[in-house]
Amino acid sequence: MQYHPLRPLLILGCGLCMALVAYVGQAGNGPGRFSLMSERSGGVSIRQLLVDPWSLDYRLVTPPLDDEEFDEEMDPDPELVLYLDGPDLLVGENVEVFFRVLGPRGNEIRALGLSLLGGYGANLFLENTGTYNISVRVESPLGRFTDSFDYRHP
Repeated sequence: MQYHPLRPLLILGCGLCMALVAYVGQAGNGPGRFSLMSERSGGVSIRQLLVDPWSLDYRLVTPPLDDEEFDEEMDPDPELVLYLDGPDLLVGENVEVFFRVLGPRGNEIRALGLSLLGGYGANLFLENTGTYNISVRVESPLGRFTDSFDYRHP
């Protein structure tokens, strides 16, 4: 077998590419990535909370509309989305988020949060003016916790 001088360079280049891919993959998994996601999603933050080791950000986010759904006369209602951040937490990785919303008219909605815009949403639109009682239960391999608060929708 003949020795070719470019062979070691080719092997070194492949190794560097693999190392770069691994680094980029790990760089996005550090704490704070969902905080960035929540800020990029826009919307209005209605509650931020630290429950050791978790960081929570509740936001009212207006979902993007398709061209077919677009109607200039109607502004879409914002959807309640919970952004979680914790040690080595990946969205959708054995994490379950359960919402319970008690509306100003006494109606109760229970829903399972699904991965949405880097957070967890459940098609919960706070349409009516008044005070909503919002309860959330999060279950993950890191543990389980609940949070509850009142939100006054103008």
